[in-house]
Amino acid sequence: MDLNNFKTYLYIFGMLAVVLTIFPFVAVDYWWIRIFDFPHIQLTILTFVAFVVFFMRLDLKRLNAYLFVTVMAACLIIQVWKIIPYTPLADKDINDSQEKNSGTTISLYAVNVLQSNKKPELLISDFKKMDPDIMLLVETNKRWRDYIFENLPETYKYKVEVPQDNTYGMLLYSKYKLINPQVKFLVDKNIPSIHTKLVLTSNNTVQLYSIHPTPPMPQHNSRSTDRDSEMMKIANLSRTSTYPVIVLGDFNDVA
Repeated sequence: MDLNNFKTYLYIFGMLAVVLTIFPFVAVDYWWIRIFDFPHIQLTILTFVAFVVFFMRLDLKRLNAYLFVTVMAACLIIQVWKIIPYTPLADKDINDSQEKNSGTTISLYAVNVLQSNKKPELLISDFKKMDPDIMLLVETNKRWRDYIFENLPETYKYKVEVPQDNTYGMLLYSKYKLINPQVKFLVDKNIPSIHTKLVLTSNNTVQLYSIHPTPPMPQHNSRSTDRDSEMMKIANLSRTSTYPVIVLGDFNDVA
């Protein structure tokens, strides 16, 4: 390959890493920009490879080469900075509780079943082994609801079922008493959320919000506005709640 062509491709490769790093900082809610909030590990690897290759081929006589490799180094630092909080290198935001009080302890099981999944027996086996107090299943249609119903242990006396065929169905099962459970459609008439209080064995009351907002993808929603709006509505409800709050579900906000 011609050396000049190689340098051109190298610059293009490096610019791609830079642009994809900058994209998530753009305050626009179109899916094709918000989608880059997600692949931080992949972008970190891409930026690292671009940085190393460009640095190895650095032309010591050109100032713009130094500037470009500095920009890539900054992008690499940004990507690593985004990932570190989710690695063992970072301190925990919440430490493990040292208090052992069965009356105030609650176990939670939340899973996106993948509506098209044809092996529901794996899910049944898993949650029976886990034996959680609260179980939330999302992307559940009537087929999933019927299968769960046939295999649900009798200990789950309380339930809220909202099966749907649009991949936003939701099934909530609880060993604890549910108080005033409601199904709400906060942003979209086809996207449900479950709002309920539950009473622990200690008689303490907890507020539970179960949500599955739509992701910023062209086949679902071309913008992230609805997802962000539902998340903010739940945040405001949590902030004003007089009870401890648990928010459970698939937030479609992996980043």
